[in-house]
Amino acid sequence: MLMQSAMIIGGLTTLIQLFPVFGFGVGLPTVMGVAFAYMPILTTIGMQYGISAIFGVQLVAAFASIFIGMFIGKIRKFFPPIVCGTVVLAIGLSLYNTAINYFGGGSAAQAAGTFGSPQFWILALVTLAVTLVCSLFGKGYVKVSGMIIGVGVGYVVALIMGGIIDFAPPWQTPRSSRSHPAALRPRVPPRRDHHDDPHVHRPGGSDHRRRVLHYYGRLRP
Repeated sequence: MLMQSAMIIGGLTTLIQLFPVFGFGVGLPTVMGVAFAYMPILTTIGMQYGISAIFGVQLVAAFASIFIGMFIGKIRKFFPPIVCGTVVLAIGLSLYNTAINYFGGGSAAQAAGTFGSPQFWILALVTLAVTLVCSLFGKGYVKVSGMIIGVGVGYVVALIMGGIIDFAPPWQTPRSSRSHPAALRPRVPPRRDHHDDPHVHRPGGSDHRRRVLHYYGRLRP
């Protein structure tokens, strides 16, 4: 449900970027989608307060981003390339743990006991190499489509290796189903003093940690 919701919202925001509504949108074919930049802080919030708190803070941050965007032209001088580059570098370094986890095969490999298998590393390195070559040495559409080309080549390599891609789940699921948007309701985590019991605002204890890590692809439920 989370993946479907993310894809639907990404498509809607892309349309708004292309066809502005009430001043929202740049009028250009800017593709919007999910990002990993917020994973470290969202994982920390989720481990303490649950998945509902993640939705709540994202909702608040969305309106904060809209407000800041209204004045971005006036404050852009405070964000020179050195500042933006440092922030992007810090985000990339904070995601190394997630990247290595995916390189090793992810949650499915951990459950199957094959995490860190050579075929996963070969597949990941081939995909990374193709993406970097297209981005660094490609021109035109090849340069801007480096990530898509890398994913496509990696998918073909996975098919050749065999035993990595499982086509059974898509065929077993119904062709249509009704989702429940309110199944996971957003909430804003309460304020907590430093002297409070660390378990007071952690509903469900380790169960909440497992749910959060499951949503980010690290564990199976």
